[in-house]
Amino acid sequence: MQTNKRLFYQPNYAYCVTIWSWIGFIYTLALILQLELINLNWQSITVGIIAVILTIINLFGHRLDITAQTLTLKRPLFKYNRTIQLAQTTAVIVQKYGLLIKTTELDYQPEQLLLSAKVKEQLITTLEANNWPVQNEQ
Repeated sequence: MQTNKRLFYQPNYAYCVTIWSWIGFIYTLALILQLELINLNWQSITVGIIAVILTIINLFGHRLDITAQTLTLKRPLFKYNRTIQLAQTTAVIVQKYGLLIKTTELDYQPEQLLLSAKVKEQLITTLEANNWPVQNEQ
């Protein structure tokens, strides 16, 4: 296996729906500003640029770095990353749109990752090759 593999993910459903709703609201605000002021104006362009920047940050800011013994969840604008050790993992449950990672750490709840189909297959293959406790959802 490679020493380090990087994939992109979206966090759990509640966070994902909330953040994408706010980004959609900002896009709608830019559209309303443009329609109300009729002429092309700097206010709607600025709000539109902010929405595009937030979209890029949200899409590419959630990174998953994989090594043989650890999964590191990197989140945008957060100073600290979540590192999940193989020894502390009790189960990696394969769900329809991602994975649910259960650990013995008392400070954290199970971590849910929303993944594209291609990334999900890559991640499952990598985890199984490194003897992570991967199981299908019952």
